[in-house]
This record gives sequence, C-alpha cells and structure tokens, in this order.
Amino acid sequence: MDLAGTAMASKVAGGRVATVSIDRMAFLVPVAVGAQLSFYTHTEEIGRSSMRMMVEVWSDDPLTSEWRKVTEAAFVFVAIDGSGRTRSVPRR
Repeated sequence: MDLAGTAMASKVAGGRVATVSIDRMAFLVPVAVGAQLSFYTHTEEIGRSSMRMMVEVWSDDPLTSEWRKVTEAAFVFVAIDGSGRTRSVPRR
C-alpha cells in the first residue's frame, strides 16, 4: 500500500516523497493465498509540502472471481529534495 501511495504522491509532487503517517487501516475480509490484489489511490488533499492519499486494496475471490474490498488507509506523504529536506509541491 505504501508503494502504491508513494508512486502516486511522487507524480503529484514531481519528485521524491517520504511517508509521514498511515491512518485507519483495518482488514475487512481475509486475503486468500494466491489471490490477485489491486491497489487504487486517490489524492484527497494537497498542502504546501504534503499530500494526503487514500489507498484502497481489492482482491479477487479465487472461488467466485468476484472482486471485494480488502482494506483502505489514508497515507500522508511529504515532498523532499535530494538532501531529504521538505520542499514545496508544485502548483498545477
């Protein structure tokens, strides 16, 4: 989930980001061994240097081939420069 969120946050930030926090993560259904997982991200808020991303995980049920939501969590990322210092997120 962190990798999926980092990929989207990096695009929004136009460069490197660091994970600051993860909020409200609970598993809704078990994940079967061998199940295929899909990760979906949505940008909820963009601050001066931070971004809040919602990351959802969906799994296919190997017996029915139906997709069901497994979990979700809110991640906060901060844009960083090459020295690891906070930088501003470019405005679009």
